[in-house]
Amino acid sequence: MDNTEAQAVIDALNLEEHVEGGYFRETFRSSKTASISKDTNRCFMTSIYYMLTKERPISFLVSNKSDLVIYYHLGGPLKVLFIMPDGLIEEHIVGPDVLSGHKLQVVAPSNCWKYYELMEGEYSLIGEAVGPGFQYEDMTLMKTDQLMNQFPQHFETMK
Repeated sequence: MDNTEAQAVIDALNLEEHVEGGYFRETFRSSKTASISKDTNRCFMTSIYYMLTKERPISFLVSNKSDLVIYYHLGGPLKVLFIMPDGLIEEHIVGPDVLSGHKLQVVAPSNCWKYYELMEGEYSLIGEAVGPGFQYEDMTLMKTDQLMNQFPQHFETMK
């Protein structure tokens, strides 16, 4: 996998730069909605392609108010770390080699902090399905200094 292949995939899927780092494109937004609180409705589900490259790694930890399913598609394996609200950490490898323990999908529970790290190769392409559907106001970004203050026990793992 070389940078030319990563760029070819970006072009083929019409991906654009994402605020977190990497590239993305929303591929589905349900037309059906549900009430999640007195004054708030959300669509049932959204889905995106999300690609990390060596040139555009993730630069934040991210928390979503909805559950999120991560699906491996192409490229190298991706380390997926979750910091749960109680501070416990989970580590998964999402990638192509299920015989060596890679997973093809993992679930990020709502309100956990997630972090992705490209393990090898030039890129990793995943899909994310979010339910109730993703809205930017439901996403929180955490920078390194906030990580140091809120979860100092995980700082070395994530920096």
